[in-house]
Amino acid sequence: MSKTQLNCKPGDRAVVEGTNTEGDGRTLTVLHRAPQKRFRLPDGQWNIGAGTDVPKWVVQLDKPAQAPLGIGGAIFWQRAATYGVVRDSALRPISTPEAA
Repeated sequence: MSKTQLNCKPGDRAVVEGTNTEGDGRTLTVLHRAPQKRFRLPDGQWNIGAGTDVPKWVVQLDKPAQAPLGIGGAIFWQRAATYGVVRDSALRPISTPEAA
C-alpha cells in the first residue's frame, strides 16, 4: 500500500492556491492533520471533520477570515475565524520549521 505524498507537514508556513475562492493567496501555519469526524478547532469552534476523501489540515490563518456558521447546511451568520481546515492539495509550502 502506497502512502499519499502530502504537500505540507505540521509547522509549515503555506499559501492557499488553486481554489478559485477568496481564500487564494492567504498565508497560514499548518498545525496538524484534521480529524475525520466532528471536532473542536483550537478556538473552541466546532468543525464537521475532514472526512476520508482527501487529506486536510487544521491551520492558523495569519489574518482572520469571515467563516460561515450554520446547522445542517443552512448558514445563519458569519464569524471572524483564525483557525480552519484546508485540504492539503490547496496548500503550497513557503517555509518549513528549522530542524532542531
